Amino acid sequence: KDAERDRHVRLATSYAHQAEALRGAASGVDSVLSQQIQKIGGCPLRVDGGRLVLETDRGREFFAELSDGERWAIALDVAIDAVGEDGLIGIPQMAWEGLNNRVRSLINTHAKSRRATIVTAEVTEDKSLTVSAL
Repeated sequence: KDAERDRHVRLATSYAHQAEALRGAASGVDSVLSQQIQKIGGCPLRVDGGRLVLETDRGREFFAELSDGERWAIALDVAIDAVGEDGLIGIPQMAWEGLNNRVRSLINTHAKSRRATIVTAEVTEDKSLTVSAL
């Protein structure tokens, strides 16, 4: 019994040390990912606790908790910076059709303000597929 207890104590101690080492290594991942994100010119995102965050006028916020319009504006800025002004960006049909008209209008306005062209596809009421450039 004592030998078995001692073996379990040694295993628990070993696992505790491994867990501590892994936590230390994992904490460095946020920094590495944030550095990579910052290479995207002007991107306000960083990684904190394994989640994308940014500072807004409301303080620190999770990217996932922003409104659809706010998330799209950030994503579009990243895409536009990647293709350059007057560049062409494709939005998948499934993503576009999932947006309400207000967010679509925000995307259109934002893309025009950045001089980017967005192409997407949409099924119309008569079930035909149309390709649109914004």
